[in-house]
Amino acid sequence: MHNRLLRNALIAFTVADLIPAAVLALTFYPPFVQRLTWHGTGRSVPEVRVACVVSLAALALLFVFRKRLEALLDRLDADVRAAAATEPLDAPAATPRGPYVVLVALAIVIAMVAVALAFASPPQFRAFIAEDGLVEYASALAWLAAAACALTALSLDSHQFGRKLAFYLPLIALFVFCGGEEISWGQRLLHYQTPAWLASNKQHEINLHDIGSISVNENAFFVFTTLCCLVGPWLLARAPAWRVYLRRLNAPIMDPVVAQVYGIGLAAWVVVGVRFGTLGFSPLSLWGYYTQMDDEIWEFYAALGFCALTALDLAHRLAESRRMRVPPSYAQRTAPTLRGASNSSEARNSGRPVHPTPIAAAAPRRRFSEIREQ
Repeated sequence: MHNRLLRNALIAFTVADLIPAAVLALTFYPPFVQRLTWHGTGRSVPEVRVACVVSLAALALLFVFRKRLEALLDRLDADVRAAAATEPLDAPAATPRGPYVVLVALAIVIAMVAVALAFASPPQFRAFIAEDGLVEYASALAWLAAAACALTALSLDSHQFGRKLAFYLPLIALFVFCGGEEISWGQRLLHYQTPAWLASNKQHEINLHDIGSISVNENAFFVFTTLCCLVGPWLLARAPAWRVYLRRLNAPIMDPVVAQVYGIGLAAWVVVGVRFGTLGFSPLSLWGYYTQMDDEIWEFYAALGFCALTALDLAHRLAESRRMRVPPSYAQRTAPTLRGASNSSEARNSGRPVHPTPIAAAAPRRRFSEIREQ
């Protein structure tokens, strides 16, 4: 297999599937199952098994169709490189320093606070991630900020607006939906009751992500977020032709810093999950803690990752619009004149004939008699 992208994807998928494979095996080991703290009824066991089997089946399908996928990716990569070669100057500029410092600093500070509280004081950590707590409202604000940044970036220019709309509208809708779901659409703030048609909600709240299997929903969104905020920016940083091609389509600019911000969050999430024995999105707890001790941390960094993506995209577009509006400087305006003078001086020094610059003929002077007759 010569396609590096597909080969690395298979390796990463295989390593990641070691977790569901191990969990699936342990669900058939009675002593291990007895030690687990189940969130809900015993029906969680078959749900976890189904989720693990689906994950392993996805890897199997990827392996079976690897040759077809490799041919498709090679053909697509060739087309992208050919298209990008025509306009190599479309690549996005370097990361704006201001947003970079703010986003990375925020990610590091929250990660340090979360890890410190997890090890120093589990009760304070539980209050830190509680419903209507700091982390939950910060997540909702990050989602709404992401929607605002995407909406602003959408309105900046109308170049290929149809394609741009196709990229941005689903993202804006997703961000608004996630922000509303995070706080149950303001139910606890406005104090209204859960309607009857949401009686199947496991937390009896006005949201959709708590209906059905929470583990399946969370794992699916985890894969989607990791692709958008980690894998995508990391790959595009190493594939300039693809960055140029996506820039020509007026797609959102995936800055490599997004991977750093989300990567910091993933590291904090893993540490917290291992600390409490609840790593992953499943109703399992190895040490008897609440099964979702680490979930809120990841949800915050998912929101922060998408917020970083849209904020940096907006920063790039604002910088581009400023560069387009800057009038030419005095040096740029006088450059042709100075260049002409320099060429004349060189010609004189070399003995070559100097051709004077043609000057517009002056208007003929009118005689006094003509003026007097008028």
